[in-house]
Amino acid sequence: MTNGDTITAPPSPEQRLLEAARVFSACRGHGELFAALGRLLPGFCRGRSWQLWLRDQLTGDWRPADGSAANLQQAAEPLSTLVKAVADSGEPRDAPEAPASCNYWLPLPGVAEIIGVLGVECGAPADPEVVTSLALLSELLGNTLELMLLLEQLQKQNITDDLTGLYNARHFRELVDYELERARRYGNDLSLVFLDLDFFKKVNDAHGHLVGSRLLTEVGHFIMQHTRRVNLACRYGGDEFVLLLPSTSKSGALTMAEILRLDLRSQRFEAGAPTPITITASFGVASYPDDARSARDLIHLADEAMYRVKASGRDGVAGS
Repeated sequence: MTNGDTITAPPSPEQRLLEAARVFSACRGHGELFAALGRLLPGFCRGRSWQLWLRDQLTGDWRPADGSAANLQQAAEPLSTLVKAVADSGEPRDAPEAPASCNYWLPLPGVAEIIGVLGVECGAPADPEVVTSLALLSELLGNTLELMLLLEQLQKQNITDDLTGLYNARHFRELVDYELERARRYGNDLSLVFLDLDFFKKVNDAHGHLVGSRLLTEVGHFIMQHTRRVNLACRYGGDEFVLLLPSTSKSGALTMAEILRLDLRSQRFEAGAPTPITITASFGVASYPDDARSARDLIHLADEAMYRVKASGRDGVAGS
């Protein structure tokens, strides 16, 4: 490379790795990290195609990471077999016949296990110097990803309820303030639904607190599965739950609560009991701007509506 009369040598492999370390350390999430990887890879190998696969933390399956460059619709199945083989062996592999133009695959080592597999497009056979640089880059990428995953787990523990996996009450209060401000700014509705399990104490009395705790866990999973992804579900305390519904009118929230009530009462929960348990809940609904203008009033009115249902026989829905 020339600059006037000065000839500038291209960066050495060591310089490229130092730059990658600097860039990776500044990334604030997976999206930024994957974008940075896409920019940096052409400096390490001739091609521009790449694939990054990560292990699903829940199932253990290998899945393409969001942000990988190529279209995986037709290549996913054969690639998953290759990825698993590389991860199991812990060794890089030439794969000239692999789909998606990626002919060289490397494991991303963590402290205790392989946490990812990177596929890149490079010369065939791969140049030994390129292979060495890619191995060091994959190690750097693996360390960065593992640290990100650890920080995400710590953050999740701080905002979620251990028993149900839903958001905890402290984080719920932050969410209400945030979503209410968004609703004000964009002129949207915001609805809040309180639900309290009916006669939950009878479950504890009949089956013991361990079964009661398992029932709360299963109810939490049920709520998570039966609400839209944009809705926010929290365990408020004890056997009380709350749903925050952005861009949902009061009538829409009442309809949603009624559907959830009917689904809940027809559900059979195992909970480690001798026979499946059925349970109902009382629901209270309040909305911004129809009922309340502040987070405090929104919470109070929904809670008050829920207790009216309790007082009138339980297993119902009421609006403020």
